[in-house]
Amino acid sequence: MMATDSEYGNLGGNFGFLDQIAALKWVQNNIANFGGNPKSVTLFGQSAGGTSIRGHLISPASKGLFHKAILQSDPYVVPFKTKEDSVAIANAYIKELGCTGLGLECLMNLSADILTKTAKTLRYLDITKPAEMFYPYVQTIDGVIIPSQAGDAFRSGAYHKVPIIMGHMKNDALSFIYGIQGVVMPSVEYAALLDLFFGASNSLSVGARYPPVVFGDNREIVSKLGTDYIFNCPSRYYFSLMKQWAPSVPLFLYEWDHALSFDFVHVPVCVGKVCHATELPLEFNIPDLTFFGTPTPAEYTLMGHMGAYWSNFAKNGNPNMANTTLPNWPEWDPKVKTSLVFHAPTPVAVPLFMNDTCTFWDGLGYHWGW
Repeated sequence: MMATDSEYGNLGGNFGFLDQIAALKWVQNNIANFGGNPKSVTLFGQSAGGTSIRGHLISPASKGLFHKAILQSDPYVVPFKTKEDSVAIANAYIKELGCTGLGLECLMNLSADILTKTAKTLRYLDITKPAEMFYPYVQTIDGVIIPSQAGDAFRSGAYHKVPIIMGHMKNDALSFIYGIQGVVMPSVEYAALLDLFFGASNSLSVGARYPPVVFGDNREIVSKLGTDYIFNCPSRYYFSLMKQWAPSVPLFLYEWDHALSFDFVHVPVCVGKVCHATELPLEFNIPDLTFFGTPTPAEYTLMGHMGAYWSNFAKNGNPNMANTTLPNWPEWDPKVKTSLVFHAPTPVAVPLFMNDTCTFWDGLGYHWGW
């Protein structure tokens, strides 16, 4: 995803994203030979995969290559990189590889193993852009493949108007916060974080909504704040923007609120919580889950519901199916603001879901931290 300056070929970045576009073109040219329909392609991705789908929704190069999209736990507030930011990360990566000043040939002579291991271990953070700590490698705004930030594209109507499912986990930010902050976060450090992220003019209002633990650990409240600001409320806001441009295109919002009965992510703080990625073993209907633990009967029921919703959507652009016991998943309506909340065994549609909290964040905006 990284871009480089002239010493290293003036590369524009987005190579991983271009690989995805090549794969989608292959599907268009070949899927009919396997019994597939090139006019009914559904993209879906979780976490960084969701960020990729965000890119495809606004990329001119992806036009006509897909027809429905599912975004799971995309950290929407994490921005696409500017060319300058991408070059800065590339320079840090090049330095770590020992190729500073040695040109593109030095990089090309390194093994793929060294390149990938260094990318995984690279620690780069611009302290003025704390939102980017969630992950450094995202698409680069090059004006061609990625023309702008996604929020700007949704605001101006410059995106592909296809049916979308979008949602998050109840504790999406929890494992990230505890992973970044490995020790207790005192209230004075929490206050400094709010100033850094939202500026002194907004930190008081954010702190009032997410009050600190004065004599204790504030990582839990930071996790709640992070889930709401980075994962939860932006999806609702983006849907409201999209409905202004394409009111007849169906959109479906959800929250996953089921803590697994078995340990999937092996993160102690996530036991009994609804952490990032913990929907995946149920989503993919893995026939033998004994490596992790045995699902409960309620989890098997929830597994069936999710599989039915996702399959129906992939086939018809609508997760609902007539003449079944599957609970109805209402389309997103900016006035009703309904989200489907995935509990075990049965999801429940909740109007005005998180409305007070998300109205607060809508008013503050989603450009803070970068």
